[in-house]
This record gives sequence, C-alpha cells and structure tokens, in this order.
Amino acid sequence: MIKFLHTADIHLDSPLRSLALRNRELQNHVHIASRAVLRKIINLAIAENVAALLLAGDVFDNARRSAQSLAFLRAQLERLKTANIPVFYIKGNHDAENSLTDIMDWPDNVTIFGGRGGSSLLEQKALGGRAVYVHGVSFAKRQAPNLLDKFPPPVANAVNIGLLHTSLNGAANHDIYAPCTVAELTAKGYDYWALGHIHKRQIYSAQNPLIVMPGAPQGRDIGEEGDKSVSLVRLTADGTWQEEAKILADTAFYRCAVALDGVEETSAVHDKITAALQELRRTVKTSDAIVRLSLQGATKLHWQIARDEDYWQESAAEAAANIGNIWVEKLDLQLTGETSNQSDSSAENALPAAELTALMQKAAGTPELQQDSLKNINKLLSFLPPEARKLWQDMKPEELAARFLPAGAENIAALLSAYGQSGEQAEEENE
Repeated sequence: MIKFLHTADIHLDSPLRSLALRNRELQNHVHIASRAVLRKIINLAIAENVAALLLAGDVFDNARRSAQSLAFLRAQLERLKTANIPVFYIKGNHDAENSLTDIMDWPDNVTIFGGRGGSSLLEQKALGGRAVYVHGVSFAKRQAPNLLDKFPPPVANAVNIGLLHTSLNGAANHDIYAPCTVAELTAKGYDYWALGHIHKRQIYSAQNPLIVMPGAPQGRDIGEEGDKSVSLVRLTADGTWQEEAKILADTAFYRCAVALDGVEETSAVHDKITAALQELRRTVKTSDAIVRLSLQGATKLHWQIARDEDYWQESAAEAAANIGNIWVEKLDLQLTGETSNQSDSSAENALPAAELTALMQKAAGTPELQQDSLKNINKLLSFLPPEARKLWQDMKPEELAARFLPAGAENIAALLSAYGQSGEQAEEENE
C-alpha cells in the first residue's frame, strides 16, 4: 500500500472574516488559523508516513506578502524533508499573484511544477513493481484557460497522479479558472486527480480514476461553513483507491437555527437559544465554533425581537460565552407574526402593523421607489472604502434593492408595532 496526503487552498495568513472577530479573545485565537492548520497537515503527513504531500494550489493568499509567512512555510516543509517526505506543488490563481513563490528558497524536497507543466518520478517500484509519477501544471498568471492539454500522456504500466487547480465546469461563489469537465479528466487516463480551487470538499469519481477536491482545510467565513478537511489517500496492492477526510482545523463556521413557533414569553426565547447552542457545541468536531444564529418561526414576539435585535445579539453572545468555545457571529431574524389562534387584543395590536407592512412592501415594488432606491444604493456604495465595497461586489444594485427594501419595511413595522405595544403597557401600568 502507498499513501498520499492531498490538500489545497490553505491561503496562508489569510484572515478569518467574521463579525465575531470583534471579540478580542477570539481574534487572538484565530488570527493565525491558517498557520495552525498547516502545522497540523505536516504533523499528519509525518504521523502517517505518507509517500508524498500533494499541494494543489493556493498555498498563498493573493499578493499578500509577509516574511513571517515565508519563514513559517519553509520551516514546515523542512520538517517533511527531515522525515524524507517529498512535496509536489502547483501554483493556483492566488499563488500566481504572489511574488513570494518566486523568491522563496524552497527546500530540495519540494518539486514545483511550472506553467508549461511537468512530470516527476515519485517511486520506481511502489506496487507490484509499478512506478508512481506525479504530473502538474501551475498557473503562470491569475487567469488560466483549460490546462489539460499541457499534461503529458500517462506513463504506461505506472500509477499516474495529476495535480490541477481548477473550477471544473463552474461552482457557486467561485470564479472560472482553468475550466474542464470530469469527463475530460477521466479521458486523460490518469489514476488519481488531486484537485484544488473549490473550497467545498467533493469526490467527483470514486474509482478509475479517483477525482478528489479536498476543499479548503480552514474555513474563512460563514460562506465556508462546516467541517473542513484534507484527504488521506491510499492505493492498495490490488489497485483500489481509498480516500479518507481528515478534519484538522481548530475553528470552523456553522449555522444554527432556533425555532420560535408559538413562543409567547421572552424567557422561552432565552431558553431555546441556549439549548440550540448547547446542542451545536455537543455535536461539532472542532475545538472552537463561530455561529450564524437564525431565529425562525411564527411568534407574537417577532415585532419585539426585531425592535430589540441588538439586545438579543448580545444575549446570544453571553449564552455562547457561558457554554465556552463558541461565538455568535451574527443574529439572523427570519420571524413572522402568528396568523391564527391569537387573542382579540393581540390580533388587534398586530393588524395595523401587518397592514403597514403590506403597504410598504407593495410600494417597494413600484418602479418609482425602485429607481430612487438604486440611486441611493449606488451613492452609498460610492462612499464605502474599496475593501468594504468588495463585500457587495457579487450583487448588482438591483439585487441589493430587492433584498433590502422588503426587509426595511418589515423592520419599520416591527419598531412601530413594538413601541405601540410598549406605550399601551405603560398606560395600563399608570391606570
């Protein structure tokens, strides 16, 4: 049997992006998360005594330059050199932007494939006398066409492994880079394709060939939620491939839903939030969890919760702090009012707010308000610094308007309704 460790998209020293990182304790803990996961990758490679570490692109993060990053990476690769473990590396689209890849004094156990492609003999006699060859093609610049034509034909009577950084035929939240199809990879005749670029783990073909996208080993925001992994790959003596996901990150992002249907007391809201966070903490595999908490369902408290959103955000954060090693990144309200079985008084209080919401949402769909909204959105975006504008670059102004206008109508109605109820309660107390 022969073993490989396959990873990609480490994005060394890329910061984790989260509102929860305003918490200084968490900030101090995760600001070097990518270094921590790289160290664990090296630890695993040594512990498993793998035949090679396969790096399928984007070890670096854009043009981010850091002497510390360089020194740390080299020290980790030197550990593999000491353990007699070779490293095969292709540059991804982010690596191609970073001049550090050209100036670094790489240890001699590291093979970097160029933009024209190349092949390297890993083992002369691995399984049944068959040699093992690794083939790879790097990005020469940020954008790259289909790179498959640069890969050589498979070596006859050998195990052929291909390293490719590719978006395949497209993936959500990923730009198109070095596009190709699974059918084209299969037709190339290789035995294993070690892919990179898409940050979500996926097995595209289980055998003949085995095609693996390991995903990023460390999530960086809620868009990269869930457990992240590297791939420990085994080729047995009978030619069977086995792939095992290894979760190494200390910190991960998760979504957590809290159902508030029919809840009538704020104390019950507190209890349900705490219970949901406790259950999440019990089930997650990482030592630290950053959570997007979603309050959902139909409850007569929905106006009050919307009005006091800041309070509930802080309350959820305190509940998480009491549990330990869990942080609430953001509170997401997906609440509606109860539509039946309401008391006469609650129905009477809800009616004006419901009518107001309906009127505002109807107005939000008119061409006049849409046009005014687009002008205001474009004006607001122009005031934002470049880094902040990037947060919205994937959405057109029309999409932003469609997203925020109905939500704004709901929030205004929530505030008016909640304050109206507060005023009625105050009058009752004074009588």
